[in-house]
Amino acid sequence: MTAFPKIKPRSKDPVDWSGFAIPKKAVKLEGYSYTKFKAQVLKRDFNRCKRCGKTFKPRELTIHHKIKRSHLRLDTLENAETVCLPCHMKER
Repeated sequence: MTAFPKIKPRSKDPVDWSGFAIPKKAVKLEGYSYTKFKAQVLKRDFNRCKRCGKTFKPRELTIHHKIKRSHLRLDTLENAETVCLPCHMKER
């Protein structure tokens, strides 16, 4: 009688509690590359706060991560949005 090899079950991508699939390798930007990333987000959102809709100077806006940057280091355009400082402080 021939022994069959054991088949490993297919693993699914892990999912965190927010429902987003966790990437295999997080995108971690630092220094100049993070500055370029911030400029891309500001340009995409036209220097406008996503919460109140007002237009600000770039230095008056901050980048807000939908999934916390400290959790997964997701520095992607889909995870970032521009928020003015007063709206960002209300959120905390």
